[in-house]
Amino acid sequence: MAGKKKTRKKKTAKKATKKSAKKPKKSRENTFFLLGLLALVILLIIVSLYTYMPKDTTTVPSENTVLVTVNGKQITQNALDFQYDLLPPSYKAAASKEVVLEQIVDEELIVQAAQEAGFTVSQEDVHEQVQGIIAGNGVTPEELAENLDQFGVTMEQFEGLIERQLLIQAYLDDVITVGETSEADIKNIYDASPERFTIAEQAKVRHILVSTQREDAAIIAKDAYDRAQAGDDFCDLVKETTDDRGSRETCGEYTFPRGMMVPKFEEASFAMDIGEFRMIQTEFGYHVIEKLEDIAAGMQPFDEVQTQIKNDFENSEFLRQRQALVSGLRDEATITYDAVVPKETPEPEAAPVVSDEDVLAEAPVEEAVEAPPVVEPSTEPVEVMPAKNDDPTLNCIAKKVTLYGASWNQDTQDALGKFEGVDLPYIACDEKGSSCFEREISAYPTWMIDGERYLGPQSVEVLAQLTEC
Repeated sequence: MAGKKKTRKKKTAKKATKKSAKKPKKSRENTFFLLGLLALVILLIIVSLYTYMPKDTTTVPSENTVLVTVNGKQITQNALDFQYDLLPPSYKAAASKEVVLEQIVDEELIVQAAQEAGFTVSQEDVHEQVQGIIAGNGVTPEELAENLDQFGVTMEQFEGLIERQLLIQAYLDDVITVGETSEADIKNIYDASPERFTIAEQAKVRHILVSTQREDAAIIAKDAYDRAQAGDDFCDLVKETTDDRGSRETCGEYTFPRGMMVPKFEEASFAMDIGEFRMIQTEFGYHVIEKLEDIAAGMQPFDEVQTQIKNDFENSEFLRQRQALVSGLRDEATITYDAVVPKETPEPEAAPVVSDEDVLAEAPVEEAVEAPPVVEPSTEPVEVMPAKNDDPTLNCIAKKVTLYGASWNQDTQDALGKFEGVDLPYIACDEKGSSCFEREISAYPTWMIDGERYLGPQSVEVLAQLTEC
């Protein structure tokens, strides 16, 4: 019986590997982060050509002190430092080295359980996964190798990380069973949580932005407005004229509730009749707006959120069973803590003006102070890596906020100027690969603090109050 069991599980592991190489299960992504911090971060960073790494940090291990022994397998300071040094600042802020070490222990327990049960992953499976990453994310093997090199990771190490994660995935998929959630159960969740599915009144518009930094901006905008009124194709006008690159490929379209846009833009959008064209001016420039639709407040229809509810519920059940599995493995394991993890606060990583994910976005509006029709472009250079600023208040704020902005937006540049010399996490929404669209950032600057967003210019004093610095 033991031989048959081992053979079956080997096939399961191989099947899971092939499947994940082409289309990883979305419900497992969070699980991968919990189980294999390094592997997931490497995968996400490499495939999106993530380039922000501290220039003075290396992944060379500091020492080989044994921190923990898990059923005879040693976990060293080297291993912990290697994984921790590769984490982006946002993860470091949320997870201390002690937390990361415990996650490494959990991962090692699952790996040992998988190996004991007879699971294996072949080199063919690993290579197929690597090829899936390359093909599915539009990178070349050379680009993959170059980005790995930035992190001091060899291809051999990278393939070892993939092999480990595929082993864990196959084992968990085999031992954890999440039953199908019935439509009745999903409907009960929907009915019991109306606040989760309530949507505010929204306006749907298309717009063309002509930046005030352009010469003859008012004339260009008026010409676009006249042509739209005359019946010219609005999408063609957007592609030809707009300075809002984030919405250029979607015909300048935005759907938003109240409170998300500059008051003047929002007021016009909600007041217009469907099919009406209007030209207005904000600090960003001139906007030619076409009203498409009014969306009344209410509940999202059940059929639109049914799949989301099902996936969330089943993913939560998977994580619950995984936690129970790890708890049981810990109870049966011999875990010896041989050394204390140094309690240190890592230096915040430098935050260059780059984006961190895979969607380009740029929104037209923000908290506004009306500007003259034409503003000459600034010729002042923006210093990306200024001299270190040791101001305790600014550094405290920088550890608790993320700033979203645009390179052409003066308020964004003013905000960056206030934090000159401080490692302020900054996402440039007009950079390729920005996460702004996914996070629904639609005003510049936007300050994200503890999951809450604050729009427009903010003084250091206000930010200090909001962050309790």
